[in-house]
Amino acid sequence: MEHNRRARPTLRLLAEDLPTGWEDPDHLRAIAERRWQQLHPVAELPHPLLRKAVELYGSDPLGDPAPRLIKSSGELRLQELRNAQWRAGIWTDPDSGVRWILSAGLAKGGHRDEDDFYQVLERRIGSGATALLPTEHDVLLLKRETAAAALTRWHLTLQSEVAQALDRLGKAASTRIALPHPSKPIAIGTVDIELDVVREDGTPREDFFLTVDLRSEHQVSTWGWRAIERVLISIAPPVQDWDRHGNHYFVMAEPGHRSRQYNRLVAVGGRDETLFAEHGTVSHYTHRSHIAEASVDGKAVRAMCGVVFVPTRDPDRLTVCPRCAENFAALPG
Repeated sequence: MEHNRRARPTLRLLAEDLPTGWEDPDHLRAIAERRWQQLHPVAELPHPLLRKAVELYGSDPLGDPAPRLIKSSGELRLQELRNAQWRAGIWTDPDSGVRWILSAGLAKGGHRDEDDFYQVLERRIGSGATALLPTEHDVLLLKRETAAAALTRWHLTLQSEVAQALDRLGKAASTRIALPHPSKPIAIGTVDIELDVVREDGTPREDFFLTVDLRSEHQVSTWGWRAIERVLISIAPPVQDWDRHGNHYFVMAEPGHRSRQYNRLVAVGGRDETLFAEHGTVSHYTHRSHIAEASVDGKAVRAMCGVVFVPTRDPDRLTVCPRCAENFAALPG
């Protein structure tokens, strides 16, 4: 998996070299407490020096500025980065091509101050340049960010496929989309989407019917379920609205939903954003043993009203579903 080559700070640099200049003090607190996962992705942290580094040393090395070597950087051959009084040294990993910000600081007037960036860098190089290189923890965080970025691109692709399908459903009653694999040039399955616009039975609505056909190896895989979940969220985010029967899914929506949802997907897709699942605002009745198992395993259960949902919230804080309450009251003593 290819990493993004934009300049990124090492964790040592964040903890030691950038004590000031942060636009959000919460980031400084997270750094002080070593809460690195909350700083993901580190290349996008709100510090003027880091922003300048990404601006000049982005994902495409062909866009890098003309080399300006810091003479005192020795074998590391650090490229100089300037932003107001801030200075930094950029190192390119010869194996991955990723640019790392290894050292940073302020350039003091006349270079007479012992805290001057260049003097500090020279002392560090003299003590051992390898201490500035990325650690195993730095590389692990890079791999996690790369995997997260790939997963986001996959979700955006699925969401885009649904947007195109909703557009086609404006002219046809059904359409099919392929579910791409997150890392291989193959499909893990298909989804047939049918739209029935109901106007004459007293309840105008748009009914969506989905038939999912996953390849055998993905019928119980994480990728298979995540792909289905992304498709459902893209069509109708409220997860409690969907009804499931085997590999078939059904949801009713208000008139005009297809057009509105298409426009919504186009808007968020243009910002490289994905829709979030909208969890229900009511609690449902279901079998006690089923709810306990589902809460642990994250599996969906069927409520007495017919809704299929995954229990993730405290039911005592929600209003009881009126249809569930009605069905429960009708049960014999």
